[in-house]
Amino acid sequence: MSQENVEIVKAVFEALNGGDREKAIGLAHPEIVLDATRSVFNPKTYVGRDGLRQWLADTDDVWEGMHTEQNEFIDAGDRVVVIGRLVGKGKGSGVEIGQPNATILTIRDGLVIRSETGYTDRREALKAVGLSE
Repeated sequence: MSQENVEIVKAVFEALNGGDREKAIGLAHPEIVLDATRSVFNPKTYVGRDGLRQWLADTDDVWEGMHTEQNEFIDAGDRVVVIGRLVGKGKGSGVEIGQPNATILTIRDGLVIRSETGYTDRREALKAVGLSE
């Protein structure tokens, strides 16, 4: 089952990075919680599929071409840790960023029920799901 969870998460990132936001949202549980409180920009919590749409709109207000380069998908049972880099360009400043990023996604009934984003340290994200390096 957990390899299936990894495949679901890969599909979410592929859809988001490919511009198919509605496909990505369709892979989310209707009651999804996106915890972005660790993020530098818009550090808040978004709830439901409409919350995801708002998170995407909030991101678009600040960044151009924001996407995640995924380097690793770590199976943690009902959770998947995605290790990569957040890449984008500030809309107002034009400053390009490329920073380490880790996201933890929890899967229930084949859909993402929770997303915790904004981890900047691999060890911290692994510890959050009860794993170590």
